[in-house]
Amino acid sequence: MNKTLLIISLSMNVVMLTGLIIIVTKLFTETPPVMEEVQQWTEEIPVADSVSIAMLGNSLTAYADWNKLLGRSDVQNVGVSDFSMKQLSWLLEEWVIASKPGICFINGGQVDIMLGIPLEQIANDYSMILDSLQSNGIKPVVQSTLLNWNNPEYNRQTEKLNQLLKAICFKKNISFINLNTVLSNADGLKPQLTTDGMHLNQKGYELWAIMLKDYLILNNPLKIVKP
Repeated sequence: MNKTLLIISLSMNVVMLTGLIIIVTKLFTETPPVMEEVQQWTEEIPVADSVSIAMLGNSLTAYADWNKLLGRSDVQNVGVSDFSMKQLSWLLEEWVIASKPGICFINGGQVDIMLGIPLEQIANDYSMILDSLQSNGIKPVVQSTLLNWNNPEYNRQTEKLNQLLKAICFKKNISFINLNTVLSNADGLKPQLTTDGMHLNQKGYELWAIMLKDYLILNNPLKIVKP
């Protein structure tokens, strides 16, 4: 009986591992889908009538009302839950570049780390997004990948990724905003600012928004479009 259970357990582990390998391989090799498929993921993205700022990212970006947080009406939220950096690059042409914002704040990498994508690959996917934005006259601003609360291994990988991103930004003369200086401490994301150890509560978003407001005042005083 024990031998049978062991064989079943090993077989299930092989199936699960194979599935994970297929998913990760797909992220590395899959070509961008047709726009109709992307539309299924992005149909809830609110588009401002006049876009000055784009917010590109995964669920951390998607769950916020950036116009309200920043006191503006010209912010386009291009956040899609569970998207890797490569998948976010699929949104650039139709959802960011076509809107012609002056600036694009980017936050991502969390999904990639959880999938086990090599950090160098994540950084390369990030770099391609930055190059595309710059070549289209849009100013990219990289926001650090957020730490998790009480997740040491994930946080070690996140810190390494942020070092890679800072180096890319320095080379390309792109601003890097370290969100973790305010939202995290030595143990990771501050527990009083998170709903589940990864996502932010309202207070966390308010602190994030203050950092972006300060950046805009000092570096890119875009005209505020009132509702």
